[in-house]
Amino acid sequence: MTLDGEYQYSQEVAKVYRTFSDEEMNELFQEKEQGSIAARDLLINSCLPLVKSIAEKFRKNNKHIDFLDMVQEGNLELIKAVNDWDYNIASKVTTVASYYITNRLIDLCKEGSYLMKNRLDITRYAWDDMKRIKEVKTEDVDTIEKETGLSHKRIVLLLSIMTAKRRSISSPNGSTRNFVDFIEDQESIPDTNIDGCLADLLAVVENTVEDEDVKGMFNIWLKNIKYNNRARRTAAETGVSVGEVSKTIRQTKKKLREAVQAQRESSNA
Repeated sequence: MTLDGEYQYSQEVAKVYRTFSDEEMNELFQEKEQGSIAARDLLINSCLPLVKSIAEKFRKNNKHIDFLDMVQEGNLELIKAVNDWDYNIASKVTTVASYYITNRLIDLCKEGSYLMKNRLDITRYAWDDMKRIKEVKTEDVDTIEKETGLSHKRIVLLLSIMTAKRRSISSPNGSTRNFVDFIEDQESIPDTNIDGCLADLLAVVENTVEDEDVKGMFNIWLKNIKYNNRARRTAAETGVSVGEVSKTIRQTKKKLREAVQAQRESSNA
């Protein structure tokens, strides 16, 4: 949203915004419960500045998300909050609205990782979108966009990961290694190996790791694998300790290695 757009939105809000006392709130609540659309709309309008205020706080650290998107998502949650509001539990509708709006914007900012700059920026939301793409059972971008509502750019990027050509990884001495071993000791991943290595690794992670939190942590760790302090970076993004990150990554890599070994044995049987 441009500055002009923000100003125009603020002007529109000012036209319908009203404040109410606790007694008036109670009356509007009773009318809403009896099915009054007018009462519901008055309650919604009384919280519109709250949506903008909360969105502005989130915008400070989430410049990659359009402010208008935040406001729109916040307004949708506001409607839900007003519909669910019970005066007997919370005398002010703003209390409930703040909870709904804040939680939705937290999710929106997490989902904002759709602006993936490279194939290593995989998150739990990307996994969910990849599953949705698979369910459409076609690689036609226009059809997928229509069925899933995902953006054209995001579909193209996720398809490039899902359909990446598999390649084996060769070590300096010429022996072929599996991608788990390759990931194990890499400080950086050569661009020539990203497609095959990552595509295979993602497939094994999807089939092996059941815990979504662990899966998300491992994907964030992968995103930071080019850095020496990747465990610390992952800890900062996930909100857990560095020690917990290191422990989880070790356990996950062990599971992946066992899965690869089992697959090898099955293939050789």
